[in-house]
Order: sequence, then structure tokens, then C-alpha cells
Amino acid sequence: MSNIDNKGSIIVIDDDKSVREIVARVLRDEGYEVVTAGNGREALERTARRSFDLVFLDIKMPGLHGLDVLTLLTAGRPHTPVVILTGQVDSDTEEEALQRGAFAYLTKPCRVNEIADIANNLINSKQSSAEEGLNLANQDQQDAQATTFQEQLAIELQPPIRAKDLPKYGTIMIVDDDDSVRDVIARALLGAGYEVHTATTGSEALEKADRQHFDLMFLDIRMPDISEFEVLATMEANHPTTIVVILTAVSNTTSQMEACQREAFTCMTKPCDLNEVVATADRIIGATR
Repeated sequence: MSNIDNKGSIIVIDDDKSVREIVARVLRDEGYEVVTAGNGREALERTARRSFDLVFLDIKMPGLHGLDVLTLLTAGRPHTPVVILTGQVDSDTEEEALQRGAFAYLTKPCRVNEIADIANNLINSKQSSAEEGLNLANQDQQDAQATTFQEQLAIELQPPIRAKDLPKYGTIMIVDDDDSVRDVIARALLGAGYEVHTATTGSEALEKADRQHFDLMFLDIRMPDISEFEVLATMEANHPTTIVVILTAVSNTTSQMEACQREAFTCMTKPCDLNEVVATADRIIGATR
């Protein structure tokens, strides 16, 4: 437990009281000031009155849907990171949330240390930037842009920024059963202008590949359903123009690495350097254009 007071402020938005209380307790134990809201309307009232360093947001809530709340939050507080915390396991919803501005998408029930880690990483990063003077102007602008709750509700909800609306630099699929890995890589590639789709299993990835062409696939080793080798073989047979890059943990054996290097374009070791991920995508997709 951290003894540091006022490490930062966080709002937890969830209609499930038990979830709210558990997440709030974890974050308070880390030294954060925590405010809770049981629905989207209450959350917007609170965020209209003050700023927070981080938002944890559920999707399925009574009244305003979580994705609509996300749109309003990112419009009124564009520099406040939002982490989706939901029991809804749906890669299409995950993609839409990321494209609307969510920083990450965590599936309940999630590990206590995962909640604490993401809060510490995001807020420490934000505070470090502020100490360097990079966020001072942004915070002033953010406070100036904050509207009343009534004005926020009057904002016409813009259609979600879908992948098809992004610059057509290339289409990429990320296949990984780890929510945090998948979402961090997705945001890096979205920020670089790529159209990004995600899948949590090998079978889901193959289904999506049958429906749409992908220029590049980042594929995790040790998927929960079918093996990466089966995915590689099927992609080679049915979608030979899609380049596959393997994502592997340091703990994987040399034989696994060698096998992947034979069948995939290249292998990258997790945790990945995001600049390297984007550079790899640039190099591969640029060469195929």
C-alpha cells in the first residue's frame, strides 16, 4: 500500500456497486483520491465540475451507454485518459472504444494488480510530462473547454471514428489474448494512421481474415484455442499476401522462436517497444505498396 497522499484523482464509473467499491478500494490503497459514479449522467455531472487524472468507465450501464459517455468525456476533457472496464467481451466494441479515444480496454473480472499498474503507469507518465512543462497549457485549455453538464448533454454525438474513416495507410490485425498488450499496440498503430482490428483468439482472427483483407498481422504465441502454427499455416494457404509478425514472450523456447522465424516474416519480443512496432509496420506495409 502506498502512503503517498494525493497521488492523483480518479473517477470510477460503473452501475455495479460492488465493482465500484472494489476498484475504488484498490486505487485508494495506492494513494489516489477516488470518486465514484453509478451511471453516465452522474459521471458527466462530476466531470463537468472538476477534472480528473484518470477515468475507469463501464460500457453497459442504464441510461447513457458507456460509449456515448466516452465520446462526451473525450470531447470535454480530451487530455484525461479513459480506461474501459467492462464484462463485455466483444472485439468489435473494443475496437470502437479505442477508436473513440479510450486508452485501454480491460475485461472484468480483472486482476487487482492490473488496475493498480495501469493507474500508476498512466498517472506517473502524465505527472512527469507536467513537471517538464508539457501539459501546463493543455490543462488550462482543458479547464477552459469544460462545459456545464447541460451543455455537455446538448453536444450532438458525433458518429464514432471508425477504421474506415482513417487514412488508408494499411490494414493491420493484432491477435493477442492479453487485453493490455493488444490495446497498447492498437493505439500506437492507430496513432500512426493505420486501420487496426483486434482479435483475442486464433479462430477469431481467421474468421476476420476471411471477411476482410489485412496487410499485416501481429500474432501472439500460445493462444488459448488454436496454435499460432495453425494460424500461420491457414493464413499462408488462404491469405498469402498478409504478412505475419509473431509476438513472443522472452520465456518462449529457442525451438519455438526458430519455428516462428521459419514460418513468419519476423518475431518481436514482448514487451515491445512501440516505436519498433510502428517502424516494423511502416517497413512491411511500405514495401508491399
